[in-house]
Amino acid sequence: MFFVWRDYGYLVVVFYFGALLLTQLVVDHLLGEGFYSATTWPKDLGVGLGALLCWTVGRWLNSGAGAGRRLVDPETGEEVVLKASRHEFFFIRVEYWGIIGVIACIVLTALSELGIVQW
Repeated sequence: MFFVWRDYGYLVVVFYFGALLLTQLVVDHLLGEGFYSATTWPKDLGVGLGALLCWTVGRWLNSGAGAGRRLVDPETGEEVVLKASRHEFFFIRVEYWGIIGVIACIVLTALSELGIVQW
């Protein structure tokens, strides 16, 4: 698969994969082997944790802390304003992947309850 990210946009994959893996390890350890696969709420918890990480870290990264950095050429006095970097994954800002994750989780859980997909 071809991934496209800008700056720290790859953190979206790290956050979701890490949250789901951590949730699986903890739930299977505490509640018995295979519990994670048999129920939907641990997956919802993992996606929710990944979404929370994407939202909070993405908001912090894209807050514009380095926005509008002004550089002045000492010889000519000309000013250049540097734009802030945008942290994106597949051309979508990192914080919005938190919202996308929550929506996807709700849809998958609803489809699972209807018996259309196994989530």
